[in-house]
Amino acid sequence: MSLPVSRGRPARPVVPMSAPESMPQPRRPEIAQYLFWLALAAIAGYLVYLLGPVLSPFLFSLMLAYIFERLVSRLDQRGLSRTWAAVLVLALITATAVLLVLILVPLIQEQLTRISAGLPRFFEWAHTTLAPLARRYLG
Repeated sequence: MSLPVSRGRPARPVVPMSAPESMPQPRRPEIAQYLFWLALAAIAGYLVYLLGPVLSPFLFSLMLAYIFERLVSRLDQRGLSRTWAAVLVLALITATAVLLVLILVPLIQEQLTRISAGLPRFFEWAHTTLAPLARRYLG
C-alpha cells in the first residue's frame, strides 16, 4: 500500500480521534436550573410590565435614535458638526410632528362630527331592520 504524497513527502495517515475517557461528558441541565431561569424571566417580565409607563419614553427615544442615527452620521460626514446635525434632525422631526398634528386634528374632528351626526340614523335603522330579524330568528 502506498501513502499519498504531499509536497514531496509522504502524508501521515489520518487516524480518527476519540474522546479521552478522562474528558467529562456534558451534563444535562437539571430541572432546578430550568425553574430558576423560568422564574427569573417571569420576574423580569413582570418588572417590565410594572415599569412600562416609565420605560416607554426611553424605549421610544432609543427607537428614534436608532432610526435617525444614519441621517446624523451622513450630515456629520458632509462637514456639519455632530451636535448641529443632531439638532437639525430633531428640528425636522419636531416640525414634521407638528405639521402632522395640524393636518390630522381637523380631519379627525370632521370625521367625529360626521359619525356623531349619523349615529341617530344608524340606531333608527338598527331598530327598524335588525330588531324584527332578531325577534324572528331568536324568538
